[in-house]
Amino acid sequence: MRKFALLAIGLGLGMTSFAQKSQIRTAKNYMGEKNYEKAKAAIEEAVTSESTKDDPSAWYVRGTVYLQMQLLKENADKDFYTEAGKSYKKAIALNPSYEKQDINQKLYAVARLNFNDGIRAYEKLNYDLAYNKFAEVVDIAGLEDGKRFSGKTWAEFDTIARQAAAYQGFSAYYANKYDEALPLLEKAKVDPVVKSSNIYLMLADVYEAKNDNANMMAVLSEA
Repeated sequence: MRKFALLAIGLGLGMTSFAQKSQIRTAKNYMGEKNYEKAKAAIEEAVTSESTKDDPSAWYVRGTVYLQMQLLKENADKDFYTEAGKSYKKAIALNPSYEKQDINQKLYAVARLNFNDGIRAYEKLNYDLAYNKFAEVVDIAGLEDGKRFSGKTWAEFDTIARQAAAYQGFSAYYANKYDEALPLLEKAKVDPVVKSSNIYLMLADVYEAKNDNANMMAVLSEA
């Protein structure tokens, strides 16, 4: 009787796992039909289930659902790509080699969307939002200690990431968050991709605000 009970429990667990994996397939099918709301509902169930929450394929599909939703014209002003980015990074954390090439391309798309929205926020003087958007670009580019997006293939992404880091520093500076701005501006000061005379002036202001006259004068002498 006990063996029968254990067998029944085992079958029950197996059926639960199968059911949740079927939710991943269901999400894919709905995506193919461009029924993204139903695809989202199915994949959300999969990533919150004990049996599939650590399955990189579930997070990969979730990222793709949200990215496809973002690409719809009616969602141009939404930020579904934020959830897409979180999902792809979760898939990488679970298995760095899973669908690596495709995830890399999609994460690059997510980074570009973050960068563009960061520029828009910056131009509207929404420096906190801009800072966060640029920070996400830098975070994606820096995955696996920067090795994931290294090499000539990703040279354009490297340039965008360095620009994002500089804009992150500018955003912090204009938001009067000098502790956050200082290391970013110091790095930008010596980066040939983004260095400019304005960075020295920003740094001088930061050091003056911190009553650090020595560094303020040193920066001005370099300008």
